[in-house]
Amino acid sequence: MRRILLLLTISLITLQGYSQKGVYFRLMGGASLPLQDLSSTEWTTDDKAGGFAKLGYQGSLDLSWYITPNLGVAVSGMKSYYQLNTDEIFNKAFEPGIDSTILIDASPWLLNYMMFGPVYNVFLSENLVLESRLQIGKMHTNSPKIELRVLDVNAIISTYTRNLSYAEGWQYNAALGLKYNLSESEGIWLSIMLAYHYSQLEFTYKETIKVLNNLGALNASVGLSYKF
Repeated sequence: MRRILLLLTISLITLQGYSQKGVYFRLMGGASLPLQDLSSTEWTTDDKAGGFAKLGYQGSLDLSWYITPNLGVAVSGMKSYYQLNTDEIFNKAFEPGIDSTILIDASPWLLNYMMFGPVYNVFLSENLVLESRLQIGKMHTNSPKIELRVLDVNAIISTYTRNLSYAEGWQYNAALGLKYNLSESEGIWLSIMLAYHYSQLEFTYKETIKVLNNLGALNASVGLSYKF
């Protein structure tokens, strides 16, 4: 996050000279619905295991420079957070008649994004704007650590651990939203946005097992923009 804030600050200093053409700083947040492998509950082996992510939340910082009232470019930083569905992990791990108790300890998903790309506005009225954007960038994360402690019917405890695995790669997103002017000077705008994010990352487990995951998310956000 420090790297994201530094890049946004540098971009802001650089673009302030063009503020007459429209430079906006935006803070947004909301719900994030995990999709594809991120929310999958499949788990047969290490190389066939889903992300087990539940509905999460996300927050973003955004700096946009509009070359014209309609066309601009945006730089964005975002973090997404998802707890794991431990009930589904339990269902995959528990074997009736063999196990008596399973204790699950699971860390969350934390996804970090840095993105840039074009932004296009369509003015529906003087104060209402339809905004669309396409962005590309980098995403990095650690897959969650999952530890299972199983007590079988013979009172024997066994432990299985799937350790953290770091991965990074390219991410792509498309977004559509509405902006409404809240001030006469056009300084403050209310924004709502729906965005789809996709990234394909390769995680490595037990040093040799490589797992290619398609990580998708649908984000619903609300926030405020300020024009410099």
